[in-house]
Amino acid sequence: AGQGAENSIFATPFLFRLSWGSNQGLCAVASQSGVVAVLGLDSGAILASIRLPGPVFSSPVALPFAHRDGQTRPEDSEDGAIGRALIFIGCRDDHLYAIDYFS
Repeated sequence: AGQGAENSIFATPFLFRLSWGSNQGLCAVASQSGVVAVLGLDSGAILASIRLPGPVFSSPVALPFAHRDGQTRPEDSEDGAIGRALIFIGCRDDHLYAIDYFS
């Protein structure tokens, strides 16, 4: 079962797409309780979530990548690439996290 983005949200959500040609808009959001979630902009559904070990007040930033044949490289919209993003976010446990999200 996924974790919701319960509790207060102090950080600015980050809007992104997994590839330049994608029609699916995504939103990375973090709550004070430490939950980082990715939501689909069309449906508002929580597509993925993870709970960090401390409160989060910082805003997430997502960097899109393409993944093919076990290699990861910056997104260039080539056909057949699987959409993927690294979501970077700081936590009150004094760590910076890189969360791997892919469709």
